[in-house]
Amino acid sequence: CSISRMAIKMLEMGWDDSLSEVDSYYLDLLNHRDVSNAIAEKLEIEHQSPQMLVLKGGEVLDVSNHSDISAEEVKKHL
Repeated sequence: CSISRMAIKMLEMGWDDSLSEVDSYYLDLLNHRDVSNAIAEKLEIEHQSPQMLVLKGGEVLDVSNHSDISAEEVKKHL
């Protein structure tokens, strides 16, 4: 979807060397709804698409959706 493409583009544009220690993963949850449901249940969050989760030690530090997704949101938690 165009919103998802925009979100990943904005995230990529802001990703720089300050995030070199961050492990990032892209999950195609529209095609794997079972994974999406399991993540939402385990982390006790409501799934939206697109969505970015910032985790540390298995704890959710931040959830960003749609146009709020950015590298700056990740950097806040370094």
